[in-house]
Amino acid sequence: MTKVLVAGDIGQPVYHVGDEAMTVASATFFAGRGARIVLATRDEEHSRQLIGAGATGEEYEYLPYLLFPWAPAQREQTLELLEEYLRSGVMPSLPEFAPDATKIRAFVEGVCAVDAVVISGGGNLNSRYGWLLYERAAIALVAEYRKIPLFISGQSLGPVLSNTDAEVLERMLRSAVAVAVRERGSYAWCTERGIEALAGADDATDYAPHSPELTLEYPESVAVPELPQRYVCVTINNADDEQAQNLAELLEYTYQEHGLSTVFLSHMGNPAQAAVAGERGDYEVHARIAEQMHTPATLVPITHADAAVRIHRGAALTLTSRYHPAVFGLAVGVPVVALVPDAFTEMRLTGVMKHYGVGEFITPLEMLGTAIPSLLLDAAVQLNDPELGATFTELQAPRRAEVLGALAEWRQYVWERISGNDEAREPQNLPKVHQVEALNEPLRGVNRAARRLLRRTSLEAGNEWALSDRMHSWEEARRHEIEGKVREIAGLRERAEAAERKLAEYQGSLLKRILRR
Repeated sequence: MTKVLVAGDIGQPVYHVGDEAMTVASATFFAGRGARIVLATRDEEHSRQLIGAGATGEEYEYLPYLLFPWAPAQREQTLELLEEYLRSGVMPSLPEFAPDATKIRAFVEGVCAVDAVVISGGGNLNSRYGWLLYERAAIALVAEYRKIPLFISGQSLGPVLSNTDAEVLERMLRSAVAVAVRERGSYAWCTERGIEALAGADDATDYAPHSPELTLEYPESVAVPELPQRYVCVTINNADDEQAQNLAELLEYTYQEHGLSTVFLSHMGNPAQAAVAGERGDYEVHARIAEQMHTPATLVPITHADAAVRIHRGAALTLTSRYHPAVFGLAVGVPVVALVPDAFTEMRLTGVMKHYGVGEFITPLEMLGTAIPSLLLDAAVQLNDPELGATFTELQAPRRAEVLGALAEWRQYVWERISGNDEAREPQNLPKVHQVEALNEPLRGVNRAARRLLRRTSLEAGNEWALSDRMHSWEEARRHEIEGKVREIAGLRERAEAAERKLAEYQGSLLKRILRR
């Protein structure tokens, strides 16, 4: 039986719906083809409890990630040490910040025990989450040295990357048999560097909830509430006090004008701390917004991906500052309005929403308090108004089938290559589609200008941070290195002085013996 390692962001104490869904959807496909699945995770017990069995009922195997330090200098050095070990077969001297030799050997042996590697989707191939980039680069490095076929699926690349991190990413992509990215911006990044890639879809697009649904374990005081009949599904991961007030007013407007109750659905949080203020992730932001509302609002704590996907699919509308609520909603024809806080989120949400022709239904979070968010919500609701003709859900059916088909074709291609079919037909890029206009002029122009400004300023700030973070990290590393050399020199000096004392004592003793003669 072919053994496939699937790597994704799982096993975190802070549960992330989208990360879990991408990994599970990929694993489910390959398990359904008869592969024996090994999942890379940070916590085997955690993942075993939350993921369940594969498509055939067989339990997955798990491989602990080689965890990298957060500091850029330390993670760069750790990757170099791993490569030194792979190249020579001899474990180098390891600094305190690196994983110990036992973990490195076990990790390498675990990767070498599989027939193929699939690095499943995510938004972690950047300097913002550099330690996660290096975790994947480590897997790719072992695969490269041991000639294990590597496939990279459903990725966002950048946009914030230091030069060194960009080089690490490039090497990883070039070492792969095939690469698929999930938005045109990432596809352009590859094209500019002569890297072959497929412009495809997110790995969680076809996520299939278990039956019965898997659940998270909460404290006894926490329960998932009943949902209203018609609702807007809202996921917001950050908002200051003014933005929270503006969001509350926007959601009250949505209820009064369109009859949609608000369901706040968390996508990140620690289920074990779901009753502890300050530890509940998205729920904290949602609660601050709900406190200022007078119309119906339901707050849902972090749920298993199974429940989250079901709730998204039941919504009449999605309002989000996160990525995967858009993935889950659009995959079943639910209109989406996105409020983006930064260039990273804007790139990803623009990518998925353009797949379905609604790339104009995005505005910066900073535009709250203007007319644009409410007008976008009006336009989104009207997309599914049967009185205006064919609904968005109906019109989108062929496109949804096209997106799902493109993802299925990509995975089938990967499986055929894993199975040894080097003549497998390469899938085609997901074609571009016409974008529905969400705003009339001049607001359309204003919104586009605001998005361009957000991209530029956020990217500048992000790149400056990445450069500064790396510089300070290496300064700290050099300082520690110098301090170590100073301590080494001091130790040598002490040893020399001790040797001089012993020599003097010996000479004195020798002289006394000579004189006694």
